[in-house]
Amino acid sequence: MRISVNFAAVPDMTPERASWLAHSHHLRAFALLAGFHRNPVGGTHRVLVDVATEAADFPVPAVTAGTWPAVGGCLNRAWGTELAMCAGRQYAAEDELLRVMNSWAAVQSYYVAYHVAQALIVAEGGTRPTTHPATQKQYVDLWVARAARLNPWTFAVGSQQDRRCAPDGMADGPGRPLTNVHAWHAATPANAWEHAEQALRSTRGAAYDERCAKARQEKARERQKEWTEQWAHQPNRRKPDWWTRRPNLDAATKARIEKGTRPYTLLDYLYRLRVKANYEDARVYTSGPANQGEAQALNDDLALLASATAIVHEVRIAQLVGAKTFLHEAEQWAARNAPTETNFGLPARLKVLRSVL
Repeated sequence: MRISVNFAAVPDMTPERASWLAHSHHLRAFALLAGFHRNPVGGTHRVLVDVATEAADFPVPAVTAGTWPAVGGCLNRAWGTELAMCAGRQYAAEDELLRVMNSWAAVQSYYVAYHVAQALIVAEGGTRPTTHPATQKQYVDLWVARAARLNPWTFAVGSQQDRRCAPDGMADGPGRPLTNVHAWHAATPANAWEHAEQALRSTRGAAYDERCAKARQEKARERQKEWTEQWAHQPNRRKPDWWTRRPNLDAATKARIEKGTRPYTLLDYLYRLRVKANYEDARVYTSGPANQGEAQALNDDLALLASATAIVHEVRIAQLVGAKTFLHEAEQWAARNAPTETNFGLPARLKVLRSVL
């Protein structure tokens, strides 16, 4: 579903500003669900300990774990991407530079999640997927299809008929009816679920719309083919009025597409932000913020979600490949790739990982 907005009715509300407000609030909501409540110094460490401890209780499948070279290759990409993203944050002191860096941070935060998800897939004995859709689909199997809950990674929005979802179409939702919250309203602990649901439902809605468009194109080709075959003996016959008209889909077809559109997760939403930054409109990140504080808040949430997403995957991977092996390889990677005083990315998580594993 897409929200139609009359920008002219709101003074100084450009499309870039409207999109910024929605996505910055959605990201804040996911960070809130993870436990990041704009805590004072030390809060980030506590949240990482909490989510890592919860991840340690997640079901571990009885599989033959993947080899470290294959798992480590995925983690190398994730850790390197995160380190580069966080290192750039240290130099973004000016408003303009921070805005530009946010457009890249949106891409990098997705790739951190993408590569740690692939690492977990390989650690569980699977073959590393080579496309975004395949990775995003298997992410649902990693988190949503398991009999456990860890917000916001297990939260998903799908079809009401999907066995992984409740009758309201949500998996691991809040367990209460959601209220109407406009996307421009700031995310708070009270409405975080509403913003997160809105982010996933609109992301899935875009995928549903795309599948409907493809179905209409196929239907148009089929009826054109039937007409051409019927009148093959009269090749110059005038085309009917409906020839270039978009066909409608019946209710049964729409219901089939709705049921067949898989649940969408945080990984899908991060991919949406990556596409916006890379292909659709990076001006949302450069022109959307009203001030440096807004730009900094989004940058913080991207970094927090990247780190928390990394650690919940890292804990599960360590359980599969062995904690001793994982910690040794992680410490060696940090020693090779980060200065001793580095206090972000994997080096900052090692203390938490040692305490939890």
